Amino acid sequence: MSNINSKSTPPGMEPSDSIPQPNVSRKAPPDISPVTSGDTRYEQVINAELLGKDQRTGFLAAYDKQTDERLWILKIYDTQQIENLESDVQDVFFKSMILLPDGNNISITNERNETYLVELKTKKVTKK
Repeated sequence: MSNINSKSTPPGMEPSDSIPQPNVSRKAPPDISPVTSGDTRYEQVINAELLGKDQRTGFLAAYDKQTDERLWILKIYDTQQIENLESDVQDVFFKSMILLPDGNNISITNERNETYLVELKTKKVTKK
């Protein structure tokens, strides 16, 4: 007597091959807290394309701590997009953001383990 719940596996496939696999998608971006220096709060921009920028990630924004007004947005690094590959798996977010003891520089490390130094007064970005 055959089992009515059994499913046949197509020739050339293992039983596990016929099980639908979930879509691969990136994990959530690291939770990076804003940093504050003087009257300014600095934070990662999660989707800069919504602000008219040429890529989604890799931007730092400065906000007036009192009014919450955005003062500026600065590109920290470029991200290359591969055509026909889901864009969210190609996003490269900040992994850490640290205000250095001098209060004038922020060190940012991204998910590729690339580290950048941002001079807050000049907005100069240097890859370390």
